[in-house]
Amino acid sequence: MDSLANWTSAQGSVLRQVDRQEMIDLAIALARLRTFTTEETSAALFLEDYLGSRGFETELQEVEAGRFQCIAYLRGKGGGRSLMLNGHTDIDPLTSGWSRDPWQPCIEGDRLYGHGLFNMKGGVAAMIAGALALRRSGVHLRGDIIVAAVVGELQAGVGTVHLIQSGTRPDAAIVTEPYGARNVITVHSGRWQAAITTLGRAVHHAVREQSLDAIASMADIVRELNRLHLTGGEWSKVPGIPRLNVGTIIGGHGPDLDTAGAYYVSDRCTAIVDIRHGPGQTEESMTADLRRAIDHALLSHPGLSYVIEAPPPSHLRNSRYQFPVFDLPLVEPIVSVITHSLLAVTGAPADVVGVHIPGSRASDDTGHLWRAGIPCVLYGPAGNMDATLEIDGFVPISEMEICAKTIALSALQWCGDS
Repeated sequence: MDSLANWTSAQGSVLRQVDRQEMIDLAIALARLRTFTTEETSAALFLEDYLGSRGFETELQEVEAGRFQCIAYLRGKGGGRSLMLNGHTDIDPLTSGWSRDPWQPCIEGDRLYGHGLFNMKGGVAAMIAGALALRRSGVHLRGDIIVAAVVGELQAGVGTVHLIQSGTRPDAAIVTEPYGARNVITVHSGRWQAAITTLGRAVHHAVREQSLDAIASMADIVRELNRLHLTGGEWSKVPGIPRLNVGTIIGGHGPDLDTAGAYYVSDRCTAIVDIRHGPGQTEESMTADLRRAIDHALLSHPGLSYVIEAPPPSHLRNSRYQFPVFDLPLVEPIVSVITHSLLAVTGAPADVVGVHIPGSRASDDTGHLWRAGIPCVLYGPAGNMDATLEIDGFVPISEMEICAKTIALSALQWCGDS
């Protein structure tokens, strides 16, 4: 009875220390930083100071020359399990059509608007709020809590791969991607990207009959790719997988794809293909599928050649790695820890545990963590997943608060004395 009373008291102490306004202020501060992929160092420097001044042991990791990520530690007294809270600080490209200033976060009702908050600075703020609550509560932890604000998740996990390769091996992890405060996700597709470059012959369009038009050939390739059925079969666990998207095209002249000479027929055009796949697809099968489609499209463009690079070259700022398929067994203890904590916080069970549609068609750092032997789940604030269709990005404040409290209780149970 005393043990149960002590545990209940510890839970109450932790929950009382989740500071809603502090969490909102942190999210706003992060959202004001323009941390596009490869440009995340400002967030690392900010978080090093923020967490260091609040009693965390901090480390700046140089992932590439001049590109840093912040890792912070709340040390336990030893003998317990460690837990990583993982979130990325790079943000998606800024699309057109915003009705608000994307760099001046604002609150409207329960929504905090600002670019990068949905994916995923809202989740980063929530996991830090949970860690801070543990720090201030005075509860005794046996295991370490690691707060990893990583770079380059949008490049297929550059920061998390660096973290793993540097020797960080927690006993479990929570990745606060935007899957919803009532959803605990254990499955997502793999992501495989490739750059296709057509190689033609550039001449002035006065004599275009003598050219090999790289852009025109790519247009035919894209049409063929959009009709492509990937071999290896569908993944019954995640309906709609595999799927393919041509998300970027750039054409021009020379190896740098110079766009200044539109009076010349293009001799180079590059398209970046993103494939979300299941366990039935392999690198070899997807490459072969692309070649089959490209070869068919180029039957009407004799003499034109192409190359496939997977992952795309680094200067194109897409994948540096490929995301593996993530499929965590539901019997892994971290799953029940989070679901029980969510029940304790909200009084209701999770809406989804396992597969979420459309969420499980996405990909993220959990694939790398699980491949390295680190059990992990996806749990972070999102609101309705259809929110991704709204141009003005936002995160629900209520979901941030639920996530912060659930993460804090999960960390207490995972790393604590009980």
